[in-house]
Amino acid sequence: MKILILNGSPKQNSSTLVLTWEFMKGVNENNEHQIESVNIVEKKINYCQGCLSCWIRQDGHCAIQDDMNGLLDRMAESDMIVWSFPLYEYGVPGPLKTLLDRTNPFLKMRMYSDGKRFFHDTVVDLPKKKNVIICGCGFPYFEDNFASLKLQMQNIFLNPCLIFISEAGLAAFPSPELQEAKGRLFTALNRAGAEFNQTGAVSHCGSRCSPLICMSI
Repeated sequence: MKILILNGSPKQNSSTLVLTWEFMKGVNENNEHQIESVNIVEKKINYCQGCLSCWIRQDGHCAIQDDMNGLLDRMAESDMIVWSFPLYEYGVPGPLKTLLDRTNPFLKMRMYSDGKRFFHDTVVDLPKKKNVIICGCGFPYFEDNFASLKLQMQNIFLNPCLIFISEAGLAAFPSPELQEAKGRLFTALNRAGAEFNQTGAVSHCGSRCSPLICMSI
């Protein structure tokens, strides 16, 4: 399986990315997958101009000549995409939002409805890929920290695996007092990754009630 990790943090040494790699240890415990990681802030990705010429060409590419077309190709070729980023103003950081806006070439102009909402036909069906959202925040644990982000990610990806982690910054904090708590969190992420690799989902509170797991140091 081809796995693409998109680090949406403005920092290369992102605490959330540290936690993402713990999840990936479980996913790839048998070294069976091909994994690529991209730091979005290192790429030149301009804002979407809303020209919608991509909907006319329908070739999965954008008219803007920057690094995005290469990323679109990598996303199209991937079986699984891991979106790793910190919570910014209850949503995604700016560089990642720009990238999401620029996935418009994966859509066609024609729309249809399932009776509840409208969808575009697709050139590349991004929601059908295995999408894992791993987001960390600095707040103490409270599930509604991520309420608006959860809605946005579900609208974009329809049924992603959502892993939200409160107090994520402590995971990269070199304090002996935190080692035991960090160990428990890392173990939980390892197990979640192994479970996702086997079943395509993760458990929540010991039951398989939703593709959402909330954790905290």
